[in-house]
Amino acid sequence: TTTPVKPEPTETTPHTGDDEKNRFDCFPEGGATIETCQQRGCIWLPPTVDTAAPSCFYSGKDGYSIIEVLEVTSTGLSQRIGKSKTAASPYGEEFDELLVTYTRVSNNKLRITIAPTSVKRFEIPWTHESASNTPVQDTLYDVQFTSTNGLFGIQVTRKSTNAILFDTTVGRMMFSDQFLQISTKLASEYVYGFGEHMHESFKHDMSWKTYGMFSRDQGVGPNANLYGVHPFHMCMEGDGNAHGILFLNSNAQDVTMQPTPALTYRSVGGIMDFYIFVGPEPESVVSQYTETIGRPYMPPMWALGFQLCRYGYGSLDKLKKVVDRMLDSEIPYDVQYTDIDYMDRQLDFTINATTYAGLEDFARDLKSTHKMKYIIIFDPAISGNETAGTYPPFDLGKQQNVFIQNPDGEIAFGKVWPDLPAFPDYFNPVTIQWWSDLTVDFHKRLEFDGLWIDMNEPASFVHGSPNGCPDNKWDNPLPYHPAILGNDLFEKTTCMSNLQYNPQTQELDVHYNMHSLYGWSQTKPTLDACRLSTGKRCMVISRSTFPGSGKYTGHWLGDNTSLWSHLRASIIGMLEFNLFGIPYIGADICGFFQDTTEELCMRWMQLGAFYPFSRNHNGLGSKDQDPAAFGPEFHHRFIAASKKVLEIRYSILPYFYTLFYDAHTTGSTVIRSLLAEFPTDITTYTIETQFLLGGNILISPVLHEGEDSVKAYVPDATWYDYYTGAKLATGLRKTFTYFHAPWDYIPIHIKGGSIIPTQTPARTTELQRSNGLGIIYAIGDSLSQASGHLFWDDWDSIDDFENGVYLMLRFSGDQESLSSMVEHNEYPDADSSIFDHITVMGVHGEQVSRVIVNGVRHSQFTFDGNTKMLQITGLNLQLTTEWTIVWDTNQYADRFNCHPESSIKATQLRCLNRGCLWHAVSIPGVPPCYYPANYGAYKIELLQHDSPWDLIFEPKLVYLPNTHCASVQRLKVEVEEHSEYQLRIKISDANNPRYEVPMTLGGVNPTKPSEPLYEVIYQDQPFAFKVVRRSTREVIMDTNVGGFIFEDQFIQISTKAATDYLYGLGEAEHANHKHDFYWTKETLHAKDEGVKQNANLYGYHPFHLTMEKQGSAHGVLLLNSNAMEVELTPLPSITYRTIGGILDFYLFLGPTPNEVVQQYSSAVGKPMQPPYWALGFQLCKYGYGNMNELRTVVDGMRNYQIPYDVQYGDIDYMDRQLDFTIDPINYPNLPTFVNTMREDYKMRYVVILDPAISANETDPYPSYTDGMIADIFIRQNDGELAYGLVWPDVPGTLWEDSTLETRAHVLFPDFFNPTTKQWWTDNIARFYNEIKFDGLWIDMNEPANFVNGSLGVGCPAANKYDHPPYLPGIIGDTLYTKTLCMSSKQYNPSTGTVDQLHYNVHSMYGWSQAQPTKEACQAATGKRCYVISRSTYPGAGAHTGHWLGDNESKWSHMKASIIGMFEFTLFGFSYTGADICGFFEDAEEEMCLRWSQLGAFYPFSRNHAMLGTKRQDPASWGAEFAASVKKVLETRYTLLPYLYTLFYHSHTRGDSVVRPLMHEFPTDSNTWEIDTQFLWGPALLITPVLEQGKLTVDGYMADTRWFDYYSGAEVAQRKATVTLPAPMDHINLHVRGGYILPTQEPAVTTYYSRQNDFGLLVALDDNMKASGDLYWDDGES
Repeated sequence: TTTPVKPEPTETTPHTGDDEKNRFDCFPEGGATIETCQQRGCIWLPPTVDTAAPSCFYSGKDGYSIIEVLEVTSTGLSQRIGKSKTAASPYGEEFDELLVTYTRVSNNKLRITIAPTSVKRFEIPWTHESASNTPVQDTLYDVQFTSTNGLFGIQVTRKSTNAILFDTTVGRMMFSDQFLQISTKLASEYVYGFGEHMHESFKHDMSWKTYGMFSRDQGVGPNANLYGVHPFHMCMEGDGNAHGILFLNSNAQDVTMQPTPALTYRSVGGIMDFYIFVGPEPESVVSQYTETIGRPYMPPMWALGFQLCRYGYGSLDKLKKVVDRMLDSEIPYDVQYTDIDYMDRQLDFTINATTYAGLEDFARDLKSTHKMKYIIIFDPAISGNETAGTYPPFDLGKQQNVFIQNPDGEIAFGKVWPDLPAFPDYFNPVTIQWWSDLTVDFHKRLEFDGLWIDMNEPASFVHGSPNGCPDNKWDNPLPYHPAILGNDLFEKTTCMSNLQYNPQTQELDVHYNMHSLYGWSQTKPTLDACRLSTGKRCMVISRSTFPGSGKYTGHWLGDNTSLWSHLRASIIGMLEFNLFGIPYIGADICGFFQDTTEELCMRWMQLGAFYPFSRNHNGLGSKDQDPAAFGPEFHHRFIAASKKVLEIRYSILPYFYTLFYDAHTTGSTVIRSLLAEFPTDITTYTIETQFLLGGNILISPVLHEGEDSVKAYVPDATWYDYYTGAKLATGLRKTFTYFHAPWDYIPIHIKGGSIIPTQTPARTTELQRSNGLGIIYAIGDSLSQASGHLFWDDWDSIDDFENGVYLMLRFSGDQESLSSMVEHNEYPDADSSIFDHITVMGVHGEQVSRVIVNGVRHSQFTFDGNTKMLQITGLNLQLTTEWTIVWDTNQYADRFNCHPESSIKATQLRCLNRGCLWHAVSIPGVPPCYYPANYGAYKIELLQHDSPWDLIFEPKLVYLPNTHCASVQRLKVEVEEHSEYQLRIKISDANNPRYEVPMTLGGVNPTKPSEPLYEVIYQDQPFAFKVVRRSTREVIMDTNVGGFIFEDQFIQISTKAATDYLYGLGEAEHANHKHDFYWTKETLHAKDEGVKQNANLYGYHPFHLTMEKQGSAHGVLLLNSNAMEVELTPLPSITYRTIGGILDFYLFLGPTPNEVVQQYSSAVGKPMQPPYWALGFQLCKYGYGNMNELRTVVDGMRNYQIPYDVQYGDIDYMDRQLDFTIDPINYPNLPTFVNTMREDYKMRYVVILDPAISANETDPYPSYTDGMIADIFIRQNDGELAYGLVWPDVPGTLWEDSTLETRAHVLFPDFFNPTTKQWWTDNIARFYNEIKFDGLWIDMNEPANFVNGSLGVGCPAANKYDHPPYLPGIIGDTLYTKTLCMSSKQYNPSTGTVDQLHYNVHSMYGWSQAQPTKEACQAATGKRCYVISRSTYPGAGAHTGHWLGDNESKWSHMKASIIGMFEFTLFGFSYTGADICGFFEDAEEEMCLRWSQLGAFYPFSRNHAMLGTKRQDPASWGAEFAASVKKVLETRYTLLPYLYTLFYHSHTRGDSVVRPLMHEFPTDSNTWEIDTQFLWGPALLITPVLEQGKLTVDGYMADTRWFDYYSGAEVAQRKATVTLPAPMDHINLHVRGGYILPTQEPAVTTYYSRQNDFGLLVALDDNMKASGDLYWDDGES
């Protein structure tokens, strides 16, 4: 040291406390006296207020000064400074001149270096980030080099707030060879980081605390320098902003914190190299820091599983016992370790042949059998005390010169676990290859999956070497000994003067500089060697670390002790190492040293379950502490509690894994302090007993003995209890509260706005891999959007992200929905996993009425109305499938759509122009544009009585914006009380006549009903009416909702519904009998279309039945035939929209469902009575092709003696598909064969007739020529014939050559015209003379057309009927898609002229054809005949039956056929059924058999297939199939007398034949949604199998006696769902007690069965009574 200049006199003026905290210690090594203080030129003044303040402190007059002009560079500043000439240098001569360089690294990051100009000094051997040309004005920081009182200083401030980031204008800067010192002011006292130590608080104590940093093998204890060195800290600036500073120096050092607030850095070597990270968010600081030092590595998924180890298993047998008891406990458990006791005398790369014989097989079995992983320990010390040639690691290492050397160039030995070991120098490239070779070779023997590197400070059990260390400036004595453990740097390690390879200089350098880099230098070679050995991602866990280690390794917090204080400190350690860029971190669960206790270990297991690195590990001599080890008193509950908490961990592993992806790619933290997420809440700055996983899961563990509650802070966010989903009270925000935490419970809370990927847990991650994934979505504040993501790869390959081989999903959520979007999809096996469950917390609303997945309703969910937690299960969403899940809580149920157009997108402007409200939400169907309350336009002006029991209103338009066209100014409302149960409400134009449906309904009594079941209530301003049931006051209709609009071509009225148990409205294929009220539309417009769900199909039936709350039922018919849509909303409400006609409502009050059907049928026409033979089994195929194929089918059926009454001819029997012709080539002698079937086989034959008549014939074709003469064809609006294109081919076309191009022009008969009826009758009679058919099948009568509108010309572009102002949501872009122009003209019965628009009567075409066809058939045959029609309308059931159209060979269509029968029962059609086995596509055998069983109980039982599909008649499948169908059809034929009697009651009373259970048990609400079972009449219950592969079926047994049809056994359960056996040849049938069913011995046709004896099936009720009846006639007259 130099002799100091005599200092200025020491101050004696007392200092205040504020002055004392601004002192900078002039004697940091301690032991100062007034004399020694003055020798250093410092001030001596013992403190009087803050007794910890230094008595000897700097005067502020010495340091370095500017000696040259500042140099401004393109990337920063450069300044030379010189030492004060009079300053004392107590730690060695200071460098006279230093170069200070500031470099802009980015807009939020800068580097400052201070180094001598005269000599090159040691710098850490890594690659620094390049300087940036970021303009000064774009940086978040400002840098100034200052001169205050002649002393140089550096000031870095935040531009936005002027907060101090770095300010060296305090203390004294010193720079000598072995002493560097610099002080800086701080922005605040909130300082975090510096390590490695066991800190007792996360926020540092600024009361003159000094922390030494120098890698040391040391048992964990408070504030001692431990294994790693991390001279990095983060400072919260007090306003939510944060910054971080790295002092990049690896020499022994310390840092002093003082209450100024300020820091003083001191080091014994290197240079001053600072990186400053400006944030401003805490997470941004860490991200910027890891961008500089290296992003954390991505562990394999298995490394996130629970891990187990102890030092001292002692033998393989003991290890196996531990593993076995853990496996028996079924506790999640992925990784087993062996500590150094597996080695032979603790020698790396050896196995103890005595105690661990068979370890190799054990490791293989662990992985192959138990799907676990195995990790071994390596210490760096390599024994040099082995016999030469016996220990290759040392022999090769010595040969290759891989070991650290002493100053004499010899191997520097120490003493660790092996005797006299050497220490590999991992900076040496030769060493790296040596280490890799040894590791790879050892893996060939012992198949490890990861490596644990310990004792790599490097540790030694002697100080320096067995012979100590030489006296030199590196070892002893030092000018300054930092505040580290021990008196010498070389304590418990190797000598500081030993030599290592410096990769930067490629020369040897002293260990003095590189000691704390030893562990860092070992990590990358170890990870690389592990990956080379395994071919997998591998994992490394290292004890000694340095900035940048996290790029290659994780870290555990060292050799802790089984103490509650160490349990608490582990949280602080995790938080710090996440700041240090090493997120794969954890402590030894339950403690390493000392025996643990059950309570401590259980609480530590709970906390450790959320360590990123979750390992239970204890030391030699301690009792076992694995979760399965505890004694009888604790055994079961300890296992249960451990399993419970680890299953939580495993369930959130996808979230954990994604957090590591984020850390790996962006540098974010995995374990996160509360201040990182809530930086503006200063209370969070001192919280260290809670932590976050990422930003979304709050962990609040029990950390004190004997406690069963946790005092926890609730940050300012929405929080949900993980276990229950219950939301924490808003009043708890930003307060401390107590969470209950019994022995087996750790409080966990999910932050609102979080979307957390999960997975069903398993015992290991490998077993878990195939389990379904899930999501926890915690809804945030009302306006917040939530987001989340999932990183997914194969969990174990190397560099999946870097190679792009991964899947990235982005999730988003709002108040009503959750979505997944694929951002990156290059992982080929992504779809081997699915999402199958989702939990939503904080659902807004009192109920969840439905869940919709990608637009499809999903039924598997539960909702807890108390906790507001929704759980959705049974999903099957592949990971690569983008999806949106919506839940509807009915919060928008009172909305009525003000912009229902589907062709024009609603906008806010359009909405407001309609006088409506606008608010868009994500729930499908919820209208963004909706009517305000009391939106109406008509006011009652005139009220009169037209008769003693009828009322007439005339509401006048007050005001309404014209929505689509001109509004009707004055309405006429007529209320007619037809009977006690039937009511009519008709609304029409008071001034101008409008189209009305040309049919008169029955059910009208000649006198006023005396006691009607209904009451009608009226409202003015705006006009509305309400219909209520008198007995219960339940609302039937209430139009005081929505928007009532009556325009020329747009009529809309809304009404509340009694309940959402509504059935009917068609024709469409519905997935459920009960309608979905969640913003669904039912569209009505007759259409030729293959069967598909919710599409408007062939018929038009604006009738529905509704069940009321108390079990009554009512029906409503809107008698209108224009294109219509009916919207159902969850209020519940019904909105009718039609584009013509009037509003003509008929209400039927029941009160039972069956009475509603009777009343409706009586009004529109009771169903026809089919001939008896029509109840037999029927067979058809489009495409038999020729007579031989037809004969083959008939013969096959007869050969198997399958009951079979009716054979059909589809259009292929015709000549070129022309009605009333027979193909002379393919069907010669068809009439003869038909006669054979009828006379010899006693069968019947039915032919098809399409309405379209060919107009291209060259030979005489009376059907066309007679029609032209009679002028019976529909015409265009200009009077020309309306030509179309359907099936008929032009002359000369052969059947096999028929295509769309060969089609002839066709015309469409107008069946409203009386002349047409006679023409039709004549043609049918003429054709009957040619072929003796027994029934007629009328198809394509929507009417169907293969062109849109008229052939060749389409439809008039400007015509308002072809292009109406509003188009209901029907299939197709126009009303005339696949049919005639709506502007076409038809006969008008009311005027007797051709002036009726097809626009009005299009959907009545099939209806208009039905009665003429039936009457013509009966006239021709002289028998009852029957007609089956595709297109239908209310009342058509009096003349025709109906099949459910062109369905598909699918299980879903099979199930839907039951619903279709239910609906047509409501519509007044008892004779219904679907094409058995499906029309389109090839049938599959199992499905066809099950469908044949179901179809045996269709009233209309026909198997029908499409052209080009394989045969599917029962005989085509072989003998076994035929036998099964024969069995079930014989059952049908046995029951035909009962079925025929049901048709009699249907025909005479309007009863239903097929009926839902609800119709018989209306007070049992369990029956209201059953649509997989049905009844024949009241007494026979049919329960078919409707799912593939099922040999049982669940059936509901209503509250009455039920008897098995086959065995007579009574079903024990009532009002319960029963699982019934259903082998492949069996359909379950049950007979209801109290009924007598007439039966008859079956035969192959009804002709023969009718000649057999009758029987009676008697099922007694609870009163031992039964009744029934039989209707019998000749069956065909």
